[in-house]
Amino acid sequence: MAAGSFVQLSVGAQVRELHIDFLLEEEFYSTPEFLRGFLGAAESKDGISIADASAEIESVRRSVSDAFGEADLIVVYSNSEKRRTAILIEDKLRAAFQPEQPERYAERGRAGIGKEWDAYWTCLVAPKTYISRGHAFDNAVSLESVVGLFACCDERRREFKMRVLQEAIRKCESNGVQVVDPVMTAFRKQYFAYFQDFFCDEWRDGNINTRPPAPTYSGDTWFEVRSTQLPRGAYINHKSTMGVVDLTFPNTNVTALEGSSLCLDADMIPVQTSKSAAIRIKVSPIKNFNDFDGEHAKVEEGLTAVRRLLDLYAREKARFQAVLVQPVTLASSES
Repeated sequence: MAAGSFVQLSVGAQVRELHIDFLLEEEFYSTPEFLRGFLGAAESKDGISIADASAEIESVRRSVSDAFGEADLIVVYSNSEKRRTAILIEDKLRAAFQPEQPERYAERGRAGIGKEWDAYWTCLVAPKTYISRGHAFDNAVSLESVVGLFACCDERRREFKMRVLQEAIRKCESNGVQVVDPVMTAFRKQYFAYFQDFFCDEWRDGNINTRPPAPTYSGDTWFEVRSTQLPRGAYINHKSTMGVVDLTFPNTNVTALEGSSLCLDADMIPVQTSKSAAIRIKVSPIKNFNDFDGEHAKVEEGLTAVRRLLDLYAREKARFQAVLVQPVTLASSES
Protein backbone atom coordinates (compact mmCIF):
# COMPACT_ATOMS: atom_id res chain seq x y z
CA MET A 1 0.00 0.00 0.00
CA ALA A 2 1.37 3.40 -0.94
CA ALA A 3 2.23 5.76 1.88
CA GLY A 4 -0.62 8.05 2.77
CA SER A 5 -3.26 5.95 0.97
CA PHE A 6 -6.40 4.69 2.71
CA VAL A 7 -8.36 1.47 2.56
CA GLN A 8 -11.71 2.13 0.91
CA LEU A 9 -14.53 2.10 3.45
CA SER A 10 -18.02 0.86 2.74
CA VAL A 11 -20.19 1.71 5.72
CA GLY A 12 -23.24 3.36 4.14
CA ALA A 13 -26.61 2.26 5.47
CA GLN A 14 -24.93 0.05 8.07
CA VAL A 15 -24.05 3.12 10.18
CA ARG A 16 -26.26 3.22 13.26
CA GLU A 17 -26.63 5.45 16.29
CA LEU A 18 -24.58 2.95 18.32
CA HIS A 19 -21.56 3.63 16.09
CA ILE A 20 -21.85 7.34 16.83
CA ASP A 21 -22.04 6.56 20.56
CA PHE A 22 -18.74 4.68 20.40
CA LEU A 23 -16.98 7.38 18.39
CA LEU A 24 -18.07 10.11 20.80
CA GLU A 25 -17.17 7.99 23.84
CA GLU A 26 -13.63 7.48 22.54
CA GLU A 27 -13.11 11.15 21.69
CA PHE A 28 -14.39 12.43 25.02
CA TYR A 29 -12.30 9.87 26.89
CA SER A 30 -9.03 10.24 25.00
CA THR A 31 -8.89 13.80 23.64
CA PRO A 32 -9.19 16.77 26.06
CA GLU A 33 -9.56 19.22 23.18
CA PHE A 34 -12.64 17.38 21.93
CA LEU A 35 -14.66 18.32 25.02
CA ARG A 36 -13.80 22.01 24.67
CA GLY A 37 -14.62 21.95 20.98
CA PHE A 38 -17.90 20.17 21.71
CA LEU A 39 -18.88 22.85 24.24
CA GLY A 40 -18.09 25.54 21.71
CA ALA A 41 -20.19 23.81 19.03
CA ALA A 42 -23.29 23.43 21.23
CA GLU A 43 -26.22 25.45 19.91
CA SER A 44 -28.81 26.49 22.48
CA LYS A 45 -32.27 27.88 21.77
CA ASP A 46 -31.54 31.03 23.77
CA GLY A 47 -28.21 31.65 22.06
CA ILE A 48 -26.16 31.50 25.28
CA SER A 49 -22.68 30.07 24.75
CA ILE A 50 -21.47 27.34 27.11
CA ALA A 51 -17.90 27.34 25.81
CA ASP A 52 -15.35 26.84 28.59
CA ALA A 53 -11.61 26.70 27.91
CA SER A 54 -10.96 25.32 31.41
CA ALA A 55 -13.26 22.30 31.04
CA GLU A 56 -11.73 18.91 31.92
CA ILE A 57 -13.31 15.45 31.59
CA GLU A 58 -14.10 13.59 34.82
CA SER A 59 -16.05 10.61 33.51
CA VAL A 60 -17.66 9.19 30.37
CA ARG A 61 -20.39 6.54 30.46
CA ARG A 62 -22.19 5.02 27.50
CA SER A 63 -25.62 3.35 27.37
CA VAL A 64 -26.69 4.26 30.91
CA SER A 65 -29.99 2.65 31.95
CA ASP A 66 -32.00 3.89 34.91
CA ALA A 67 -35.54 4.71 36.02
CA PHE A 68 -35.79 7.33 33.26
CA GLY A 69 -34.91 5.01 30.39
CA GLU A 70 -31.53 4.93 28.68
CA ALA A 71 -29.05 7.73 28.03
CA ASP A 72 -26.74 7.21 25.07
CA LEU A 73 -23.87 9.05 26.81
CA ILE A 74 -23.36 10.83 30.13
CA VAL A 75 -20.26 13.01 30.16
CA VAL A 76 -19.27 14.74 33.39
CA TYR A 77 -16.74 17.58 33.27
CA SER A 78 -15.41 20.15 35.73
CA ASN A 79 -14.07 23.65 35.24
CA SER A 80 -11.65 25.99 36.98
CA GLU A 81 -14.27 26.65 39.67
CA LYS A 82 -14.48 22.89 40.42
CA ARG A 83 -18.10 22.87 39.31
CA ARG A 84 -19.11 19.44 37.99
CA THR A 85 -21.47 19.52 35.02
CA ALA A 86 -23.12 16.58 33.25
CA ILE A 87 -23.88 16.48 29.52
CA LEU A 88 -26.74 14.04 28.91
CA ILE A 89 -26.45 13.10 25.24
CA GLU A 90 -29.00 11.52 22.93
CA ASP A 91 -27.81 10.51 19.43
CA LYS A 92 -30.22 10.45 16.52
CA LEU A 93 -29.86 9.58 12.84
CA ARG A 94 -33.31 8.68 11.58
CA ALA A 95 -35.36 7.34 14.49
CA ALA A 96 -38.10 9.58 15.86
CA PHE A 97 -38.08 10.60 19.52
CA GLN A 98 -39.60 8.15 21.94
CA PRO A 99 -42.52 9.41 24.06
CA GLU A 100 -41.32 12.23 26.39
CA GLN A 101 -37.71 11.30 25.66
CA PRO A 102 -36.22 14.83 26.02
CA GLU A 103 -38.22 15.38 29.21
CA ARG A 104 -36.93 12.12 30.71
CA TYR A 105 -33.37 13.21 29.99
CA ALA A 106 -34.07 16.39 31.97
CA GLU A 107 -35.56 14.38 34.84
CA ARG A 108 -32.40 12.26 34.91
CA GLY A 109 -30.32 15.44 35.07
CA ARG A 110 -32.32 16.91 37.94
CA ALA A 111 -32.15 13.64 39.88
CA GLY A 112 -28.34 13.69 39.72
CA ILE A 113 -27.85 17.21 41.10
CA GLY A 114 -26.04 17.11 44.43
CA LYS A 115 -25.32 13.41 44.01
CA GLU A 116 -23.39 12.90 40.80
CA TRP A 117 -23.01 16.49 39.50
CA ASP A 118 -23.67 20.10 40.38
CA ALA A 119 -25.40 21.06 37.13
CA TYR A 120 -26.45 19.44 33.86
CA TRP A 121 -27.65 20.12 30.35
CA THR A 122 -29.29 17.82 27.84
CA CYS A 123 -27.93 17.59 24.34
CA LEU A 124 -29.13 16.22 21.01
CA VAL A 125 -26.37 15.06 18.64
CA ALA A 126 -27.71 14.57 15.11
CA PRO A 127 -27.33 15.72 11.50
CA LYS A 128 -28.33 19.33 10.82
CA THR A 129 -31.37 18.21 8.84
CA TYR A 130 -32.62 16.30 11.88
CA ILE A 131 -31.96 19.15 14.33
CA SER A 132 -33.74 21.63 12.06
CA ARG A 133 -37.02 19.73 12.54
CA GLY A 134 -37.10 20.88 16.16
CA HIS A 135 -36.43 19.28 19.53
CA ALA A 136 -36.85 19.84 23.29
CA PHE A 137 -33.24 19.34 24.43
CA ASP A 138 -31.30 22.19 26.06
CA ASN A 139 -28.66 22.20 23.33
CA ALA A 140 -27.81 20.48 20.07
CA VAL A 141 -24.51 19.64 18.39
CA SER A 142 -24.63 18.72 14.71
CA LEU A 143 -22.65 15.79 13.32
CA GLU A 144 -21.36 18.22 10.70
CA SER A 145 -19.64 20.22 13.43
CA VAL A 146 -18.37 17.07 15.17
CA VAL A 147 -16.53 16.08 11.98
CA GLY A 148 -14.27 19.10 12.40
CA LEU A 149 -13.43 18.29 16.04
CA PHE A 150 -11.61 14.99 15.56
CA ALA A 151 -7.98 15.01 16.60
CA CYS A 152 -5.53 14.82 13.69
CA CYS A 153 -2.63 13.16 15.55
CA ASP A 154 -3.45 9.89 13.73
CA GLU A 155 -4.51 10.61 10.18
CA ARG A 156 -5.87 7.16 9.41
CA ARG A 157 -8.07 7.07 12.53
CA ARG A 158 -9.34 10.55 11.76
CA GLU A 159 -10.12 9.58 8.17
CA PHE A 160 -12.09 6.54 9.34
CA LYS A 161 -14.14 8.50 11.88
CA MET A 162 -14.87 11.30 9.45
CA ARG A 163 -16.10 8.79 6.87
CA VAL A 164 -18.44 7.14 9.38
CA LEU A 165 -19.96 10.51 10.34
CA GLN A 166 -20.27 11.60 6.72
CA GLU A 167 -22.12 8.40 5.86
CA ALA A 168 -24.39 8.89 8.89
CA ILE A 169 -25.22 12.41 7.69
CA ARG A 170 -25.87 11.15 4.16
CA LYS A 171 -28.12 8.39 5.52
CA CYS A 172 -30.32 10.93 7.28
CA GLU A 173 -30.46 13.25 4.29
CA SER A 174 -31.37 10.50 1.83
CA ASN A 175 -33.84 8.50 3.94
CA GLY A 176 -35.34 11.06 6.29
CA VAL A 177 -36.56 10.50 9.83
CA GLN A 178 -38.27 7.23 10.68
CA VAL A 179 -41.71 7.77 12.12
CA VAL A 180 -43.17 5.39 14.68
CA ASP A 181 -45.97 3.35 13.11
CA PRO A 182 -48.90 2.95 15.55
CA VAL A 183 -50.28 0.01 13.57
CA MET A 184 -47.07 -2.05 13.74
CA THR A 185 -46.50 -0.97 17.34
CA ALA A 186 -49.96 -2.22 18.35
CA PHE A 187 -49.55 -5.49 16.42
CA ARG A 188 -46.19 -6.25 18.03
CA LYS A 189 -47.72 -5.60 21.46
CA GLN A 190 -50.50 -8.12 20.79
CA TYR A 191 -48.03 -10.60 19.29
CA PHE A 192 -45.88 -10.33 22.42
CA ALA A 193 -48.86 -10.96 24.73
CA TYR A 194 -49.90 -14.01 22.71
CA PHE A 195 -46.28 -15.24 22.63
CA GLN A 196 -46.23 -15.15 26.46
CA ASP A 197 -49.41 -17.22 26.61
CA PHE A 198 -48.30 -19.67 23.92
CA PHE A 199 -44.97 -20.37 25.64
CA CYS A 200 -46.35 -19.86 29.15
CA ASP A 201 -44.13 -22.32 31.05
CA GLU A 202 -40.93 -21.63 29.06
CA TRP A 203 -41.51 -17.87 29.36
CA ARG A 204 -42.09 -18.04 33.12
CA ASP A 205 -38.90 -20.08 33.60
CA GLY A 206 -36.85 -17.69 31.47
CA ASN A 207 -36.06 -20.33 28.84
CA ILE A 208 -37.51 -18.46 25.86
CA ASN A 209 -37.96 -14.81 24.98
CA THR A 210 -38.70 -12.36 22.22
CA ARG A 211 -38.38 -8.57 22.03
CA PRO A 212 -40.73 -6.76 24.44
CA PRO A 213 -43.18 -4.32 22.83
CA ALA A 214 -41.92 -0.81 22.17
CA PRO A 215 -42.57 1.99 19.66
CA THR A 216 -41.62 0.56 16.27
CA TYR A 217 -41.62 1.41 12.59
CA SER A 218 -43.46 0.29 9.49
CA GLY A 219 -41.81 -2.81 8.05
CA ASP A 220 -40.56 -4.13 11.41
CA THR A 221 -42.28 -7.46 10.71
CA TRP A 222 -39.73 -10.08 11.78
CA PHE A 223 -40.11 -11.62 15.23
CA GLU A 224 -36.86 -13.01 16.64
CA VAL A 225 -37.01 -15.72 19.28
CA ARG A 226 -34.13 -16.66 21.59
CA SER A 227 -34.02 -19.78 23.75
CA THR A 228 -31.66 -21.31 26.28
CA GLN A 229 -32.27 -24.62 24.50
CA LEU A 230 -30.32 -23.39 21.46
CA PRO A 231 -26.53 -23.07 21.16
CA ARG A 232 -24.92 -19.69 21.65
CA GLY A 233 -25.66 -17.34 18.75
CA ALA A 234 -28.47 -19.42 17.26
CA TYR A 235 -32.02 -18.06 17.14
CA ILE A 236 -35.40 -18.53 15.47
CA ASN A 237 -36.91 -15.86 13.26
CA HIS A 238 -40.61 -15.69 12.34
CA LYS A 239 -40.41 -13.69 9.11
CA SER A 240 -44.10 -12.95 9.09
CA THR A 241 -44.57 -11.24 5.72
CA MET A 242 -42.38 -13.83 3.95
CA GLY A 243 -44.33 -16.66 5.51
CA VAL A 244 -41.32 -18.59 6.86
CA VAL A 245 -39.86 -19.52 10.24
CA ASP A 246 -36.08 -20.09 10.34
CA LEU A 247 -33.91 -21.83 12.91
CA THR A 248 -30.75 -19.81 12.17
CA PHE A 249 -27.08 -20.60 12.75
CA PRO A 250 -24.95 -17.48 12.04
CA ASN A 251 -21.69 -17.64 10.05
CA THR A 252 -22.46 -21.11 8.81
CA ASN A 253 -22.61 -22.62 5.33
CA VAL A 254 -25.75 -24.57 4.53
CA THR A 255 -23.62 -27.47 3.27
CA ALA A 256 -22.87 -28.24 6.93
CA LEU A 257 -26.57 -29.04 7.39
CA GLU A 258 -27.25 -30.59 3.99
CA GLY A 259 -24.46 -33.12 4.38
CA SER A 260 -25.50 -34.19 7.85
CA SER A 261 -27.59 -37.09 9.11
CA LEU A 262 -30.23 -34.79 10.66
CA CYS A 263 -33.69 -36.35 10.76
CA LEU A 264 -35.78 -33.46 9.45
CA ASP A 265 -39.54 -33.42 8.97
CA ALA A 266 -40.64 -33.33 5.34
CA ASP A 267 -41.42 -29.59 5.44
CA MET A 268 -38.11 -28.61 7.12
CA ILE A 269 -35.70 -27.37 4.45
CA PRO A 270 -32.04 -26.30 4.92
CA VAL A 271 -31.45 -22.89 3.29
CA GLN A 272 -28.68 -20.31 3.02
CA THR A 273 -29.64 -16.84 4.32
CA SER A 274 -26.79 -14.41 3.66
CA LYS A 275 -23.97 -15.56 5.97
CA SER A 276 -26.19 -17.89 7.98
CA ALA A 277 -27.58 -21.38 7.48
CA ALA A 278 -31.13 -22.13 8.56
CA ILE A 279 -33.70 -24.90 8.86
CA ARG A 280 -36.86 -23.37 7.36
CA ILE A 281 -40.57 -24.12 7.73
CA LYS A 282 -43.04 -22.38 5.43
CA VAL A 283 -46.12 -20.87 7.12
CA SER A 284 -48.96 -18.60 6.06
CA PRO A 285 -47.72 -15.02 5.52
CA ILE A 286 -49.19 -12.21 7.61
CA LYS A 287 -50.42 -9.31 5.50
CA ASN A 288 -52.90 -7.23 7.50
CA PHE A 289 -51.22 -5.76 10.58
CA ASN A 290 -54.32 -3.65 11.28
CA ASP A 291 -56.22 -6.75 12.36
CA PHE A 292 -54.48 -9.00 14.89
CA ASP A 293 -57.66 -10.98 15.54
CA GLY A 294 -58.04 -11.65 11.83
CA GLU A 295 -54.40 -12.77 11.59
CA HIS A 296 -54.45 -14.68 14.88
CA ALA A 297 -54.51 -18.10 13.24
CA LYS A 298 -51.40 -17.20 11.21
CA VAL A 299 -49.59 -15.99 14.33
CA GLU A 300 -50.45 -19.29 16.02
CA GLU A 301 -49.20 -21.20 12.97
CA GLY A 302 -45.92 -19.28 13.12
CA LEU A 303 -45.43 -19.93 16.83
CA THR A 304 -46.28 -23.59 16.32
CA ALA A 305 -43.44 -23.72 13.79
CA VAL A 306 -41.17 -22.07 16.38
CA ARG A 307 -42.02 -24.81 18.87
CA ARG A 308 -41.43 -27.51 16.25
CA LEU A 309 -37.95 -26.13 15.51
CA LEU A 310 -37.11 -26.01 19.21
CA ASP A 311 -38.26 -29.62 19.52
CA LEU A 312 -36.18 -30.51 16.46
CA TYR A 313 -33.02 -29.12 18.02
CA ALA A 314 -33.72 -30.88 21.33
CA ARG A 315 -34.34 -34.17 19.51
CA GLU A 316 -31.34 -33.84 17.17
CA LYS A 317 -28.99 -31.96 19.49
CA ALA A 318 -26.14 -34.45 19.24
CA ARG A 319 -26.26 -34.46 15.43
CA PHE A 320 -26.47 -30.66 15.30
CA GLN A 321 -23.47 -30.35 17.57
CA ALA A 322 -21.51 -32.78 15.40
CA VAL A 323 -21.97 -30.69 12.25
CA LEU A 324 -21.85 -27.22 13.87
CA VAL A 325 -18.89 -27.63 16.22
CA GLN A 326 -16.69 -26.37 13.37
CA PRO A 327 -19.16 -24.68 11.02
CA VAL A 328 -18.07 -23.66 7.54
CA THR A 329 -17.72 -19.89 7.83
CA LEU A 330 -18.65 -17.88 4.77
CA ALA A 331 -16.06 -15.46 3.44
CA SER A 332 -18.61 -13.20 1.79
CA SER A 333 -22.34 -12.53 1.80
CA GLU A 334 -24.54 -14.71 -0.39
CA SER A 335 -28.03 -13.97 -1.53
